[in-house]
Amino acid sequence: MEIAKEKDISSRIFTSEKTNVDLNVYVVNDRGIVIYDSFGKYAGQDFSRWNDVYLSLQGKYGARSTRTDKNDPSTSSFYVAAPIYYRNKIIGAVTVIKPKNSISPFMENAKIEIAKMAALVLAMLLGTGFLITFWFTRPISALTEYAENLRLRKKVKLPSLGRSEISILGKSMEKMHIELEGKKYVEEYIQTLTHEIKSPLSSIRAASELLEEGAPENNISRLHTGIQKGIERITEITDRMLSLSLLENQSELSEIENINLSELCLELNEIYKNEAESKNISLAAEIPDNIFCPGDTFLLRQAVENLIRNALNFTESGGFIKISLLRISAEAVISVENSGPGIPEYALDHVFDKFFSLPGPVSGRRSSGLGLPFVKQTAELHGGSASVRNTGSGVIGSITLPVKLKV
Repeated sequence: MEIAKEKDISSRIFTSEKTNVDLNVYVVNDRGIVIYDSFGKYAGQDFSRWNDVYLSLQGKYGARSTRTDKNDPSTSSFYVAAPIYYRNKIIGAVTVIKPKNSISPFMENAKIEIAKMAALVLAMLLGTGFLITFWFTRPISALTEYAENLRLRKKVKLPSLGRSEISILGKSMEKMHIELEGKKYVEEYIQTLTHEIKSPLSSIRAASELLEEGAPENNISRLHTGIQKGIERITEITDRMLSLSLLENQSELSEIENINLSELCLELNEIYKNEAESKNISLAAEIPDNIFCPGDTFLLRQAVENLIRNALNFTESGGFIKISLLRISAEAVISVENSGPGIPEYALDHVFDKFFSLPGPVSGRRSSGLGLPFVKQTAELHGGSASVRNTGSGVIGSITLPVKLKV
């Protein structure tokens, strides 16, 4: 052992450099008396009470850990002993001593490696957990949002849900919604159509009966006019209902093109200028060049026309109408403003309800009440919105459209 300690060695064990032998040994006889020790200071001492010697002399595995300085954990050494046999009889024991501080670098390296491995495993588990969670919850979240939009009566497509059971559930939900909406839609429209055409039909029936009974000559022309207006009223209601019903049953645009909103608004301004002048109404436009929006030209044209016609019906002689177009960030806003008394407070929340209308300030006649609902449906089908509000000196109706379609 002394010779081994005197030798210069150089050996790399993992990341540590080994330059000397730091093992020590001692040998005891069958009574536990030290007969040799590499320390050179324990010979003749009784070690029989030490755990390593005591157990080894009984033929058992003996080990202990003892500090040189009781107050310093770093002075600990590990003692491992084995019995010495001669002719099947224990005649003594040998103990090998290893200082703890010689093992510490390996333990620290092992701790670092274990920590790295644990961190890697944890990261992999978290990543796998996230992927699994995303895989299962994404379609559920998408389906939940789809159901909520259906509840709010928004026009939305069934999202892509892959090929899982969630996809089958989503398709079943879509079919059920279409069937329920179809039944409800027919029921509502039959009721509203019946209600709206009752009045003009009653006028036509009364005028026809008077003509059959032989009305005075001076009343015939008035009765014919009443019948003609009733027919026009029924025609307008059915035509507008047909347009609106076709629009309401669309969940997405069938034809999409890049529309030059600037040209569309300027064109409509020119078309309605003569009608406005005939009513002594000033029609102006504030339209910047080249503002584009993806969508259906026919539907957007009809929607803007409905706003202009609505403004013409509710603007008194001497008033004004202003068509404006504005680009705000990722949205284009088409507005039609008209002077006048404004919309009564009670009616503001109902202007987009089907068949809701107010009497015009000049003629006193009510419209079909389907123009603004058409505007709202068109805006939502394009991923935008519609609004009508009082300005203090009149009313402004707006259509807000995204300049880019949302995917």
